[in-house]
Amino acid sequence: MDQQQQQRVGAPQFRPLPPGQGGGGGGGGESSSILFVLVGFLAIFSMLVLPSVSTISNSFSILHQVPEGHVGVYWRGGALLKTITDPGFHLKLPLITQYEPVQVTLQTDQVKDIPCGTKGGVMINFEKIEVVNRLRKEYVYETLLNYGVHYDNTWIYDKIHHEINQFCSSNSLQDVYIDVFDQIDEKMKDALQVDCTKYAPGIEIINVRVTKPKIPDSIRRNFEQMEEERTKVLIAIERQRVVEKEAETRKKMAISEAEKNANVSKILMEQKLMEKDSSRRQEEIENAMYLAREKSLADADFYKVMREAEANKLKLTPQFLELKFIEAIADNSKIFFGDKVPNMVLDQRLLGNFLKVSREVAKNMYVVESKGGAVACMLLALILLGTWPAVLTMLERRGRLPQHTYLDYSITNFLAAVLIALTFGQIGSSTPDKPNFITQLSQDNFPSVLFAMVGGIVLSLGNLSTQYAWALVGLSVTEVITASITTIIGTTLNYFLDDRINRAEILFPGVACFLIAVCLGSAVHSSNAADHKVKLDSVDSDPKDKEKASKQIPNKDGLKELESANEKAKAGTADFLVQLEDQRAIKVFGKSTIVGLAICFFAGLCFSLFSPAFNVATNDQWHTLKKGVPHLVVYTAFFYFSLSCFVLAIILNIIFLYRPILGLPKTTFKAHLNDWNGRGWALLAGVLCGFGNGLQFMGGQAAGYAAADSVQALPLVSTFWGILLFGEYRKSSRRTYDLEGVKEVPLLIFWPSEWNFSRGLKMYVVESKGGAIACMLLALFFLGTWPAVLAVLERRGRLPQHTYLDYSITNFLAAVLIALTFGQIGSSTAEEPNFITQLSQFLENWPCVLFAMAGGIFLSLGNLCSQYAFALVGLSVTEVITASITVVIGTTLNYFLDDKINSADILFPGVACFLIAVCLGSAVHSSNAADNKVKLDDLPSVLEDGEKPSSVIPDKDGKDLETGNEYAEKAKAGTADFLVQLENQRAIKVFGKSIFTGLTITFFAGVCFSLFSPAFNLATNDQWNTLKKGVPDLVVYTAFFYFSASCLVIAIILNITFLYHPILGLPKSSFKAYLSDWDGRGLAFLAGIICGFGNGLQFMGGQAAGYAAADAVQALPLVSTFWGILLFGEYRKSSRRTYALLISIWLEMYLVESKGGAIACMLIALVFLGTWPAVLTMLERRGRLPQHTYLDYSITNLLVAVLIAFTFGQIGSSTHEKPNFLSQLSQNNWPSVLFAMAGGIVLSLGNLATQYAWALVGLSVTEVITSSITVVIGTTLNYFLDDRINRAEILFPGVACFLIAVCLGSAVHSSNAADNKVKLDSLPSDKNEGEQASTVIPIENLPKDMENGNVSAEKAKAGTANFLVQLENRRAIKVFGKNTFIGLAITFFAGFCFSLFVPAFNVATNDQWHTLEKGVPHLVVYTAFFYFSASCFVIAIILNIIFLYRPILGLPKTTFKAYLNDWNGRGWALLAGVLCGFGNGLQFMGGQAAGYAAADSVQALPLVSTFWGILLFGEYRKSSRRTYVLLISMLFMFVAAVGILMGSSGHRK
Repeated sequence: MDQQQQQRVGAPQFRPLPPGQGGGGGGGGESSSILFVLVGFLAIFSMLVLPSVSTISNSFSILHQVPEGHVGVYWRGGALLKTITDPGFHLKLPLITQYEPVQVTLQTDQVKDIPCGTKGGVMINFEKIEVVNRLRKEYVYETLLNYGVHYDNTWIYDKIHHEINQFCSSNSLQDVYIDVFDQIDEKMKDALQVDCTKYAPGIEIINVRVTKPKIPDSIRRNFEQMEEERTKVLIAIERQRVVEKEAETRKKMAISEAEKNANVSKILMEQKLMEKDSSRRQEEIENAMYLAREKSLADADFYKVMREAEANKLKLTPQFLELKFIEAIADNSKIFFGDKVPNMVLDQRLLGNFLKVSREVAKNMYVVESKGGAVACMLLALILLGTWPAVLTMLERRGRLPQHTYLDYSITNFLAAVLIALTFGQIGSSTPDKPNFITQLSQDNFPSVLFAMVGGIVLSLGNLSTQYAWALVGLSVTEVITASITTIIGTTLNYFLDDRINRAEILFPGVACFLIAVCLGSAVHSSNAADHKVKLDSVDSDPKDKEKASKQIPNKDGLKELESANEKAKAGTADFLVQLEDQRAIKVFGKSTIVGLAICFFAGLCFSLFSPAFNVATNDQWHTLKKGVPHLVVYTAFFYFSLSCFVLAIILNIIFLYRPILGLPKTTFKAHLNDWNGRGWALLAGVLCGFGNGLQFMGGQAAGYAAADSVQALPLVSTFWGILLFGEYRKSSRRTYDLEGVKEVPLLIFWPSEWNFSRGLKMYVVESKGGAIACMLLALFFLGTWPAVLAVLERRGRLPQHTYLDYSITNFLAAVLIALTFGQIGSSTAEEPNFITQLSQFLENWPCVLFAMAGGIFLSLGNLCSQYAFALVGLSVTEVITASITVVIGTTLNYFLDDKINSADILFPGVACFLIAVCLGSAVHSSNAADNKVKLDDLPSVLEDGEKPSSVIPDKDGKDLETGNEYAEKAKAGTADFLVQLENQRAIKVFGKSIFTGLTITFFAGVCFSLFSPAFNLATNDQWNTLKKGVPDLVVYTAFFYFSASCLVIAIILNITFLYHPILGLPKSSFKAYLSDWDGRGLAFLAGIICGFGNGLQFMGGQAAGYAAADAVQALPLVSTFWGILLFGEYRKSSRRTYALLISIWLEMYLVESKGGAIACMLIALVFLGTWPAVLTMLERRGRLPQHTYLDYSITNLLVAVLIAFTFGQIGSSTHEKPNFLSQLSQNNWPSVLFAMAGGIVLSLGNLATQYAWALVGLSVTEVITSSITVVIGTTLNYFLDDRINRAEILFPGVACFLIAVCLGSAVHSSNAADNKVKLDSLPSDKNEGEQASTVIPIENLPKDMENGNVSAEKAKAGTANFLVQLENRRAIKVFGKNTFIGLAITFFAGFCFSLFVPAFNVATNDQWHTLEKGVPHLVVYTAFFYFSASCFVIAIILNIIFLYRPILGLPKTTFKAYLNDWNGRGWALLAGVLCGFGNGLQFMGGQAAGYAAADSVQALPLVSTFWGILLFGEYRKSSRRTYVLLISMLFMFVAAVGILMGSSGHRK
């Protein structure tokens, strides 16, 4: 080693001792043998002992020593051996094997005199750097093999030189010497360790100690001077402090002097105040004496006057007054007569009668009720509604911007509604049936209010659109098209909404006239446009002539209206059109005709909806109002209608001021305010429209809104104004005049009706225990769902800041909606003031408001944190931990705040369960994180095997992981590729994030959540008595408003901060970017609404049943975990430990075990399984192909099984005896699965066969035969499979009843077929006798379905020959001419299939044949039902798709595309699948409990099917007596069989 290196501390070194001298008593006379022995001994001693302590020639030694802290390393022939020896004595081959001790304990290497140059070029020198390192024992061989014994030369001495020079060259002298000198140790250590770890992993760098470098003297002096100056600064600072202290001392002295003077002044002032106070008291005593004296005098006078008034009241009777009147007349000695006889007495009598009648009239509100009054309202409305468009068109043609005009119009339109509401709506006293306007504003009628406001919105959109359409298409045509569309759609809707009170034979011909008018209106516009084009083309082509024509009227200073200008061209000429284009606001030359017509049709569609919406608002045909709440009076509804119309008009037109359309100039709101040109006309238009709409609705309420649509004949008036004022259609072609003359329509005829109103309610507050539980359950679902929605958006890549801002808005709006509805229902009382009243009590109830707002702040912080925790920890675990902490802390607080109204012996065991859930939730997260780590660690090996990693899927083009549209290469949920895909797509990157970060955020969110409910509790109940006496507590709705307001404010502040300063590695954003981010905004709004209503319901329930009990909604992890597993694939392909921990959080699985529960399941299944065949039969008789029907049926049948499996099959924790659904999917139970699937296959074959048998044999007989065969065979098999748990002496007589029913069913079919044959044979003779046969009825004129109650005039009676012919013409499967044996053969085949599916299911769930391995649990009924339905679905899909292209029984050929487009009857088919699915599931649940043999009692479903067959399809009507006797006998046998089989129910152990 050179001088910069220090020798490593090695093993102790010893010098060999000189060998002893030989000698003896004989001297040189010893023999040669003794000499030889001595020499040999010395040689062996030197090889064994002496060389072992020498490091110079250790190759000669045999025995050698390895010191403590070292290991022995050996070379043989220069090659390093793998043998490593521990400290102590060891043997080796001399000469051949070399040995070297290597230190494996801590050692310190000193590197001295290291020169380096700084970034500024200054040379400095580090005198010494010490490196504490250690060579790991297990890496000795690899290190020496690669780098030799002196490995530290390479990785410490040389490396230090290199790293120091690298560090100096990148830093200035200031940095190296002062600023970052304290960091050099760590940098050197990290640099050495990184390379050693990579190339020499056995070397471990413990520490690095760097001494201060030597710098040039000149530079060192500069640094010393800097320290001197810094010391001077410190001295100056201390001197400044001394001065400040002196000034402070003087200040205190001055303050003390001022306080002394103030105290003296105060004493003098108090002396003067006491003198004045004495004077004031003297004056008060004198005033009290005077007041008492005057009050006594006033009381005496009042008593005197009151007594005189009481005496006069008794004295001045009508008789006494009449007597005095007669005496006064008699005292007159003379009476002078003038032009007429005095009528003084008569006038007084009439005046009295008039006042009496007036009082009676004032008692009732004025509502139009007579037919004549309705007609008068409609005619007046017709004139007003036809005139106001002409006024607005005139202003647009004068050049006034339509935005300005419509803003002015909207104001008076709304004021007209207010005037009507405050006059007509307030006339008379308010009654429960007809409450007045002010009364209804406080009633619980918000559904009707919403309908009224929707009507106003669509009307406002329509009016706004027509304002532009009048310019593009013309006033007359616009009004014709919009009015016609309104009548076609709106009148039809109103006709049905009004319960058909109008005469349809008169109404709909009028609608047809409007339909023709739409076509004619479009034709008029096209013809008139063509006429204009011809006129404009006829203008002289010279540009000067055109310029002259267009400039006859000045555009700015000399502008005059078209109707009065002296230079005005004649209406209808080309010059007139050019002048009009120059002057008007909306330029129409060059605009596409399609644009104008499109706007017209859109406006017509809007107009067609406002009247039906108003109809529903005033008559509540959809029963949205609570019982007892009166309907909206027409005046109140019109107020809300006009209010929404006004608000939308203001919003849209202000937008159009700054963002104009159709080439209009940009303007401002200030310009609108200053635009007084034509404002009077615009205000007049609003008044006309407002009163017109009001009169229309008043007439419609009396005579029906369908008849009130007669005001849509307003084109009669509009066309009049268009021709008179604007010169429309002047000098047009004859074709245009012909079209214009016939386009108007007659008024519609109407018919009066009566409407009833009901009584309002007081404020609604949840008070009952049942209502509170209902609120909590609904809140549980809402509060468990919204986190899943936010998690979806984060996994789709949307920034959580954007999502939370959107969520906060609708969350607050939900609170406002609740406050303005529930909080405003009913009148305000002192105990329960309504929302608006309590807002004005803020100065009195501000302490409770602060508590409510504090709760909102806690909730907002918790929600904000949980949004990040969803990504880091997972939705399910986050909800479990936060909800558990909330219950542990919050419920305990609420228990004591609610004065212990909850049962502690029940409450706190529940809290303990939540506490355990916290620990389990943390363990689940840790276990799941470990599982994910293992998956990710295995990812490289997966890539080597050739699988595609998820990174090959592009992030931009792909869709989110939660949707159903998967990539072709998308990895399966739960795999490593899935985790990588999710990481690439999501907003919050979680790879590499510490597990403690997520858990910390989760626990903080839980603490926040635990405080918001107690704070809200204090706000609504004031347990701390912060309110003054007499101030009512905050009603829950008002508190919720303040709660949500603070929640909104804190959310906006924090999230806007996070936009510009994001956390957790999120990208920086801006508020503008948030406003432009519409991706997923709808879902974020939905989450806010769900959360808002969820919190509101929680608080409503908590106020009734106690907030401690309301914390039951913190069981929301039940819902969140469901969404987490279903949407996000959480915990898929995790370890068994994770599943065990996760499932331990929930309850025990529910299984039917009691005999009563089994019978209940069987009875419900009997109804379901007897109904769905009737539904499918109905569709076949309506003509729908059975292949289409069965495909639809199969889909919902499977979905029901999936639903049952994921609900009943997942309830509770999974145990070894009762594993839940998901656990059994991964178990080795394939033999039972095969039995379940075999049962599904035979059931699917049976159902498919019966679908054709119903047509050939009839619904009733088919069900009888198949059910009977099922019971005879299947019940017998199940009896023995169930180990004879059913009572044989009862069971088999029931089976015998079913067997008899088979024979009777066949006899019924044969008899009924013979009856039908007789009827059909008599058909020709009936025709000869003149009766009309059904075959002469065209197919298109037949009624739509034979099952409804509306029988057409030509429809034959059920049971007749004509009925059979009609049915044959219409149905999908033609049965005439089919062999009877075909139907019976199909029926018996179906019965045989049905007889096997229950025994197969029995074996699948109970494993009577012992096919499962020992220790594998039986299939739970829900899991078996899933496999059963899956196979049923697959076989149904395969066979029915084959039958689409290869139909049987003469059915027409079809395609899968035709099936997808066949929506006729699809709803019924889907319903049939639901009924069958639940029926089968309930049958199996009951059979598992009471025995599958007893469960075959559901095969009495012919009782239900026969009922439907007779009721819906007319089976057996007008049949022979023999058929009826057989039918009744068959049904009797079924009734007996049901009772007997259910009586045989046993109990499975």
